[in-house]
Amino acid sequence: MATSVGQITQQYHRPLSLFAGIVIIIFGLHLTGLFKINALYSDKRLHSVKGGASRSARSHRFAFAFGWTPCIGPILAGILLLAGSQDTVFKGILLLAVYSAGWPFRSCSPRSE
Repeated sequence: MATSVGQITQQYHRPLSLFAGIVIIIFGLHLTGLFKINALYSDKRLHSVKGGASRSARSHRFAFAFGWTPCIGPILAGILLLAGSQDTVFKGILLLAVYSAGWPFRSCSPRSE
């Protein structure tokens, strides 16, 4: 399955690369504060959850995961788009490994005050 998807995307490598670059630039401009994407600031909460412990735990896991989406969404989307447009699978895996290790965030933290 992954190989067939890779072959299909290889045909459209140039347009997909341009699209991924534009999305990354837009997310970068959003993160710098030059403009706001209001959809990234939306918030949905579950205020009254009724049911047993299993249902409550499941809904809490869902709410926690859904709440983290705005925190990692723009950066992770950019990394995934960039990783998906790489020439080899190894390069994409390397980009995701660097992101997963937290290196981009660690390199920025000494600069923030």
